[in-house]
Amino acid sequence: MRKLSLVAGLLLALAAASSTMAAAPSVRTAAAAAPAVATTALTWKASYSKSPIAGTATLTGSSTYVSDKVSIKATGIKKGATVTFKIFDKVGTKFHPLALMTVTATLNSSKQLVRTWTLTSVQRAALKTAESHAYPVYFRLTDGSTMATGQLKKA
Repeated sequence: MRKLSLVAGLLLALAAASSTMAAAPSVRTAAAAAPAVATTALTWKASYSKSPIAGTATLTGSSTYVSDKVSIKATGIKKGATVTFKIFDKVGTKFHPLALMTVTATLNSSKQLVRTWTLTSVQRAALKTAESHAYPVYFRLTDGSTMATGQLKKA
């Protein structure tokens, strides 16, 4: 008899617990109710020119700085030349590099250097910091002793 009353008590407790769990909101429901963060596309553009080099740089990404890409188009570069791309900000009179890339120039059929690269997480964090402080951000293309610089401005 004692075993029967224990089993009955356990079944009653199990029934009460399952009805309580059914009435409680699930974790998924609570998580789904959280508002989504709005993400917007950001674009910065710069034009640069210093004879014989001329071109544009475009920096695109999202407001969350998850993946930012730099696209460069330049004319006046010789095939096989070593070209350096640099993104930096200016705080007062000091310049701080945010991203740097050096490539060997390959030209398309229009005699343009066209290149795209993705910023690393460290570079994206530096860009986000510069943007949050409203520091001016610049793009510089260096080909030998020729440096062409333009300010990246939001488009």
